[in-house]
Amino acid sequence: MKILAIDDQEMADAIRYSLIELLRNVSQHARSRIGGVVTATYFPKTGLVDVAVADIGCGIRATLHERYQEIRDDYKAVKFAIQPHVSGTFQRGAYESMANNAGLGLFFIKEIATLSGGGFFLASGSMLADLWGNLDGSPGKRYFLAKAGGWRGTFALLQLRRDRIAEFNGLLQRCREIAAEVRKDPTELKLDFIEAVPEIDELLCIRVKDFEEDVDKAATVRDSVVIPALEAGRLVVLDFSGLRAATQSFIHALMYRVFRDGRNVEFVLSIAGADEASQEAIRAVAAYAQVKGEQ
Repeated sequence: MKILAIDDQEMADAIRYSLIELLRNVSQHARSRIGGVVTATYFPKTGLVDVAVADIGCGIRATLHERYQEIRDDYKAVKFAIQPHVSGTFQRGAYESMANNAGLGLFFIKEIATLSGGGFFLASGSMLADLWGNLDGSPGKRYFLAKAGGWRGTFALLQLRRDRIAEFNGLLQRCREIAAEVRKDPTELKLDFIEAVPEIDELLCIRVKDFEEDVDKAATVRDSVVIPALEAGRLVVLDFSGLRAATQSFIHALMYRVFRDGRNVEFVLSIAGADEASQEAIRAVAAYAQVKGEQ
């Protein structure tokens, strides 16, 4: 990449791809009359590259709220934006032509960064997400809420390490595999979304609203209640009624191990009353679990 004087093709491909996606987000979603600002810095001694794209447009929350009415604050908007197939560009449920690729930009960038030991910062309004890849290959994630001010519009910073970038096409293929799983029909992902809790004797109904966004409690309920019940062959319903836009971190704590390790999940587990945003998060976690389980 001549602009940064980088002679590493894999690094150059990753930067070019990510930069195009970030700029596309500005043009499609920011609604800013002055566009955005781009900076890129290469540190030869450390092999670290920083790429930042910022705008002072309408922000992520305003963009997503048009399609996902349950997204009403910056905290949930930023969390939701980095899930696969989340976009304000195409109608929800559209599966033809370009709609199949909608909402993959930020997700792919996040995956590229974390899978290669880099980092990705995404800020909008009062919320900042800090995501990174650890040396052992595991992802890390933290969220920060601004005490005052915040960032008008959207700010994204991608950090890549030259010595950790693997074959770029392989990284993209890994991202595509996860995204493809999310696009599957819910029944293929062992998901049974229902409108309301059925009246069935001996049905175990777990009201998720009672421990909303408490990831520690969710993990406890998963291990001590949900998994034992499923292993015993009981019918289980996770009732999401009254819970708006459950975050992926919360869904992961509650359901990832269920999808990854559970037996006959598609026959004994149902999900009731989940709004559209929560269903998107559940699909994403189910897809991750399925891809991991096949490796």
